Amino acid sequence: MTTREILEAALNLDPAERWQLIEELAASLPSDFASPEIEQSWLTEIDRRSNEIDAGTAELLVWTEV
Repeated sequence: MTTREILEAALNLDPAERWQLIEELAASLPSDFASPEIEQSWLTEIDRRSNEIDAGTAELLVWTEV
C-alpha cells in the first residue's frame, strides 16, 4: 500500500478515528520531533484542513497536478 493510498483511506475515517490516528502517529515519532507548542499548532492546522475537507470547501488536487 502506498502512502497516498493510506492517506486516502485515512481521510475516509470519521473525525474521531482520524484524531486517534493523528495522535498515534505523532506518538510514534521521536520525542524531540516538536515542542508541545509546535505540535499543538500542527494539530490545530490539521483540524482546520480536515474540517474544510469535510465541509467541501477545500480545493483538492490530484497528486499528479501537485
